[in-house]
Amino acid sequence: MKHTYIFMQKLILTFCLALAFVISSAQIKKDNHGFSKFDSSNKEEKNKALSNLYGNWYNPKTNSWEYGFFEDFAIINGDFFDYKSVSKEKNAIKIHLISQNNKEIVLTGTVQKDELFLKTGKNKSKLLRIDKFLKNDPTVDHRLFYDSEFKGVDTTTVTGYLRNSTSNAPVKISIHNWLKDENDNYFADVDSLGRFSVKIPMINTTQVYMLLTPTSFIRTVLEPGKKYSLFNDLDSKQLFFAGTDVRVQNELARYDDFIFDKLYKSMTADVARAKYNQEQALRGDDFLSYKMKELDSLKYINSLFLNNYTTLSDRTKYYIDKNTDFQIASKLMQKKFSLDRNKKEHFSELYMQTVTDNFYDKLKPTSLLQDNATFLRDYISYKKEMDSTSNKLIYYTDVIDYLIINKKINVTPEVVQYSHLISDRESNKKNKLLIEDLLKKDSTIRHQYNLIDKQYQDLIAQRSSLCLRVINPLQYFSANLSPELRDIFHTENILKFLKSEPVPLDEQTISEITEPINNSYFVGEIKASNNSLLKLSKSSMQYEDNLRRTEHLKSSKDADKLLAEILTPHKGKVVYIDFWGTWCSPCVAEMEYVPALKKALEGKDVVFIYFANRTPKDAWKNFIKRKDLEGKNVIHYNLDEEQQRSIETRLGINAFPSYLLLNKNGEFVNMKAPRPSEKERLTKEIDKLLLE
Repeated sequence: MKHTYIFMQKLILTFCLALAFVISSAQIKKDNHGFSKFDSSNKEEKNKALSNLYGNWYNPKTNSWEYGFFEDFAIINGDFFDYKSVSKEKNAIKIHLISQNNKEIVLTGTVQKDELFLKTGKNKSKLLRIDKFLKNDPTVDHRLFYDSEFKGVDTTTVTGYLRNSTSNAPVKISIHNWLKDENDNYFADVDSLGRFSVKIPMINTTQVYMLLTPTSFIRTVLEPGKKYSLFNDLDSKQLFFAGTDVRVQNELARYDDFIFDKLYKSMTADVARAKYNQEQALRGDDFLSYKMKELDSLKYINSLFLNNYTTLSDRTKYYIDKNTDFQIASKLMQKKFSLDRNKKEHFSELYMQTVTDNFYDKLKPTSLLQDNATFLRDYISYKKEMDSTSNKLIYYTDVIDYLIINKKINVTPEVVQYSHLISDRESNKKNKLLIEDLLKKDSTIRHQYNLIDKQYQDLIAQRSSLCLRVINPLQYFSANLSPELRDIFHTENILKFLKSEPVPLDEQTISEITEPINNSYFVGEIKASNNSLLKLSKSSMQYEDNLRRTEHLKSSKDADKLLAEILTPHKGKVVYIDFWGTWCSPCVAEMEYVPALKKALEGKDVVFIYFANRTPKDAWKNFIKRKDLEGKNVIHYNLDEEQQRSIETRLGINAFPSYLLLNKNGEFVNMKAPRPSEKERLTKEIDKLLLE
């Protein structure tokens, strides 16, 4: 359902952008150079002498955007300059500029129609006015995209000027984080003149999405360590880049405009919805055939663009081809979420062979396209699910034996021997006799062994989860993936584990799980994450008394008695209950909204009660610390498993997360209360209960 929702969002956004484009295009007022006129109806022009210079100018020798002159400032090679003085005599103009770091430049020049003859110091240049995009560079460029091989982070800087923007929303730049399998978002405030600047940590060359205003976005490719500057006129749709080696970015600006015109400009909401419904209805090989025909159609449209612009760089041609491929590839593998697992439904051999032959392991660098991240995640997880050898059972006895062998559990030599024997299933018959002899000598051994579960419950749970989510998948990765992909996905699994079960691992375990990783940067990220948890576990809590396990009620399995004990002290207040667990991704996602919710209800007679399901104590405490889930009116329970189950059964809790509301009389009034992310609806409902 999550993936269906995201797809619909993309279709709706595309239609909205198309509509905005049509409307804005119809309202554009341009001067005779095609440059959107500056609205000076309520503003006196500061530099009338510059009026015939307004716009952007490029050097035809280098095919680069070098100068932009506007009402309040100038842009030179992507940097902003203020006007110190401007003078004009006949056709000649003299401009004295100063940058934010006090660098001064004096320009002299003349304008003849769309040609600008400019002199700075001893350098002279002839510049031409830019139309909607920069001219295509006619030189041959066979270079490949830079591949850092994920060796470390470098900082990329993006500055820009958004002309004719009516929004004061910050610019958002979204980039896929390959080690966390999520998008990192970086924000830049836009000043009153439409300018912004943002620094982005990047690990490799990758596609980025820039949301410039709530209704205007662009996509491009950025490389680590470079500086990029862009100009975007929200009226005329002029778009171009300045910086070191920005040929690809300028060629992609023209390409996306071409694709938008061919595919989306005339698309209505009904057409988008019909396309979505058609794709949803198709299954199996019918869906495969439909998407591969769509791929052919898209490649035909690409060929029209390539025929129009024959001097594109090899990098741009590569991007166009692969971006088209992985739009389709990601959709093909997303279809796995429509398979009926109860009926053991799976893709046909033809389906998977087609996907493998056409798309798998076809992209360099791996990080170039965000759709490749989606495709690889779904492709590898599906192949792993279908591989019977990769789905090994996690035996409880094996976990305990590992912990005993590595001296994480201390027991007598007799219990050590007993543990080894019952975990060795290959010598089952022989071991059975040895176990019987051992128990004859000491009948308490089995009892001592059974006590391990209660004494080391959290440690056993952590190791079991580590085997299931990290150690066992590594065996599949090592046998079926390239060394690069193995390192990426193994590191991703470790970091996800540390995030969802926030208990630091000991040095021996860290060494064990990082030993197969060749990439030293990845190892460093894992250790840094683990050290952060170690520091977190040692930190104190302001309201530690509000973390409760009802030890005094351990013998009670009566749900009503337990609930009365928990809820009675809060009569006279509205109670908001959350059933959750650190293992539950939607639960964790909702926790991001809790601090804002608590702030909105601050000072009111509201109590937040959290029941953690199947969550080890240390992970529970660290998660509460990390997510800022403490508070004077916030109570956390981590009950005995049987007690937790009895309460969930009594209240009909069968999904996580679940939210409930009680009025001031202690009565349940909403068993499906709004989530924390629905803050406005939830606070209104709570305020209504407070007035009763």
